[in-house]
Amino acid sequence: MDRHPGNLDASAAHATAVAASCHVVAVPYPGRGHINPMMCLCHLLAAHGAIVTFVVTEEWLALLHAADAVPPPAAVCLRTIPNVIPSEAGRAADFPSFLDAVYTRMGDPFERLLDELDFPPAAIIADSYLSWAVAAGNRRGIPVALLVTISPAAFSVLYHFDRIPSHLLSPEAVSDHVAGEEFLAQWVPGLISFRLADVKSISTAKTLKRALESVCWVPKAQIILFTSFYELGARVIDSLRSELSCPVYSVGPCIPYMMPQVNKSIPCSGNDVDYFSWLDSQKERSVLYVSSGSFLSVLESQMEEIAMGLRASETKFLWVAHGNSPRMQEVCGKSGFVVPWCDQLRVLHHPSVGGFLTHCGWNSILEAIFAGVPMLTFPIAWDQPLNSRLVVDEWKIGLSLKEKLQKDDIVGRDDIAMLVKRLMDSNGGVQSTEMRRRARELQTASLKANQEAAQGRKTQPMAAALSTCHLVAVPYPGRGHINPMMCLCRLLAAHGALVTFVVTEEWLALLRATPAPPPPSAIRLRTIPNVIPSESGRAADISGFLDAVFTRMGDPFERLLDELEPAPAAIVADSYLPWAVAVGNRRGIPVASLFTMSAAFFSVFCHLDRVPGLLRPQAAVPDHVTGEDLLAQWIPGLPSLSLADFIPLIRMKKVSERALEAFSWIPKAQTVLFTTFYELEPRVLDSLRSELSCPVYSVGPCIPYMLPQVNISIPCSSNEEDYFSWLDSQTERSVLYVSLGSFLSVSESQMEEIAMGLCASQPKFLWVARGDSLRIQQMCARSGLVVPWCDQLRVLHHPSVGGFLTHCGWNSTLEAVFAGVPMLTFPILWDQMANSRLVVEEWKVGLSLKEKLGENNVIGRDDIAMLVKRLMDSNGLESTEMRRRATELRMASLKAIEEGGSSCTGIISFLHGLMKRNN
Repeated sequence: MDRHPGNLDASAAHATAVAASCHVVAVPYPGRGHINPMMCLCHLLAAHGAIVTFVVTEEWLALLHAADAVPPPAAVCLRTIPNVIPSEAGRAADFPSFLDAVYTRMGDPFERLLDELDFPPAAIIADSYLSWAVAAGNRRGIPVALLVTISPAAFSVLYHFDRIPSHLLSPEAVSDHVAGEEFLAQWVPGLISFRLADVKSISTAKTLKRALESVCWVPKAQIILFTSFYELGARVIDSLRSELSCPVYSVGPCIPYMMPQVNKSIPCSGNDVDYFSWLDSQKERSVLYVSSGSFLSVLESQMEEIAMGLRASETKFLWVAHGNSPRMQEVCGKSGFVVPWCDQLRVLHHPSVGGFLTHCGWNSILEAIFAGVPMLTFPIAWDQPLNSRLVVDEWKIGLSLKEKLQKDDIVGRDDIAMLVKRLMDSNGGVQSTEMRRRARELQTASLKANQEAAQGRKTQPMAAALSTCHLVAVPYPGRGHINPMMCLCRLLAAHGALVTFVVTEEWLALLRATPAPPPPSAIRLRTIPNVIPSESGRAADISGFLDAVFTRMGDPFERLLDELEPAPAAIVADSYLPWAVAVGNRRGIPVASLFTMSAAFFSVFCHLDRVPGLLRPQAAVPDHVTGEDLLAQWIPGLPSLSLADFIPLIRMKKVSERALEAFSWIPKAQTVLFTTFYELEPRVLDSLRSELSCPVYSVGPCIPYMLPQVNISIPCSSNEEDYFSWLDSQTERSVLYVSLGSFLSVSESQMEEIAMGLCASQPKFLWVARGDSLRIQQMCARSGLVVPWCDQLRVLHHPSVGGFLTHCGWNSTLEAVFAGVPMLTFPILWDQMANSRLVVEEWKVGLSLKEKLGENNVIGRDDIAMLVKRLMDSNGLESTEMRRRATELRMASLKAIEEGGSSCTGIISFLHGLMKRNN
């Protein structure tokens, strides 16, 4: 049971990663059709933060190393048990004995391996045929997920096998035409078109007893996983979910679509060159791909009929004949190309391939569906007749050769030729056209399932069910805090966490009324009572609102914690909720403090005591300190921020006192999270990491970039049609988008100057004026469009938008950066002045209106018009340079959220840290 041979440093690195991660032990049934889908699933789990120990026999380790496939990622470590089962090379000679060995000899060495692992696994993922893995997990208190590598329909037949009257399962009864045509749905729910005859190969198999033995252990597992995707077997999956007490997930198609060899642009390896060159020379959809497994169960006479039928069909074909390719090539002559092996998924994706003659192995069917290729089915044994029924009668994407079976159990060459011609008819045949249409529909569904798997939406519910990583998130009760917290929770859920999101009852109603997709199933919304003033009137007494948040929310939150199951692994709390840190520390629950403003603003408040006299709000700033002094002399990492940006904030005495109280609790948290991304504020983040004793992660931009409404190809809802239609009618980068928050701090006279300045500037504008849109529209006449609400991130991504007049709220700033849109800043209060300084002087992606502030604290229309023209000038050097810098920041933000990017790494590191702490 030695480690997988290789660099010892790599093994050490793997062990270190396991210590900080969700460690899963995967053990497949020892067969190619089981190992391959298990490995594909493990690739996906590894891509979403899991560390996998993949257990095979020593013989299979050598076979995997010799396989012409992409090696597993670093997060998947191969470990072995001894060769306690017959060799793979000869198992077909006595398959029942091979199966007996798998069922009786592999369990003990597997358990010994579990004892030798450096870190205990959070879960075991085992092939559903390995009942001893369930027993091992139950004895050790390790949750077990069973991976079913046959179709849900075939699994359901085995699971309900005892319901089928035994007298109907005798060889004589099943062979009888009338009995064989009886529908299985009367005994097995969800199988509408299946007949009793379809289970003949299962009911007469010598291995049935062992298969039924394994099915008996299914209810003792904690999760059931199918390598299918839901749309492929919805009725069956729904019926199993209603019967089984444990969660059931479809996580497929578990095929190597994420591997680079599927990409047709990658050069062929040496053994690929001939057949791919041949395929390249054929016409589109003109080639029939033929592969029937090892053909070990196909008579030599049947092989001959297949070869002659293919020749007679006059269809070109590529035939994979394992171990028999020279003789088959001789029989076929120049009608086709016969090879001993090929890269099947890549072949199926080749444009010249228009059909697939298949034995209906489940993995082959999934690959054909993923490639959108109709099938000619030739099922041989076990579950293959059931799969054939799915292809032909359920999905209607193929034809069955077995329907032409003659009395001697041979399908003749004439019938084979006829069905090949029907399948491959490219001249408008109604049947072949309809099969291709249905195949494309299923391909689209499989591509969607693939996308969901890549985004973690398939693996995260399963990971959440297996994992103890339950996070309780509690945001500060305000839109600018709740929104980024929810965005972060969506990302955490996508990486396997289960999240309980806690808001007041009023805020739950507001969230449900918001025009946005609901949170995923791994995010549960829970409430505490309305112990704070209503959101609708909080601005009238912000000090009273703050007092309520700081003093009244803690107790009901703590009572809610007592009701939650499972117990939380951590609390993610807004930095302005100091009581959450106190609650976590009392209960021994680690707390991550999420700061929803810039890291620069955080750093200023963390270091205010370093600035002379600034913490005495009623005292004058010392003579030797002026508003224009740069804060960098006292606070590291802030080269362009000046004291003038913060003196007014400190003199908001009540708010500042509460903020300083909150900041005093941050060092008592176990982690600090920022909604920024590293490339946006590297100097500040580096300085904070060097000073704070707890880990600091940048996990942003925490904006809804993962939600579908960001995609501008998605149809608008009815209330969006007007402004998006209007945007569609404008020229590229010609529109200024205007949004200044609630305008509560903007005087009526300033509003009028903004409106008249925009009208005088000439660029068209889209203005979001909450609660005052009608009056502003009247002032602006036809110069722009004024609306009460819009989908801001989607608007910023519209090609007609070339600038953003913003109050510099941090979320709005991040959305503009993510969209690559230059800004005209109009900061109003709190952190917005510092954000404006970052936009204009640090990142150089904007201009500041506040530089033109007059004596009466109003910016005039002429100055506004001038600055709008400078920002929107499509030919000016200044605006060109701002757009260039904005594009650079946009690319940095996109890179940050990609796999391996700074923010993606931050999220994974945060979760791994929790796993390590829990272990």
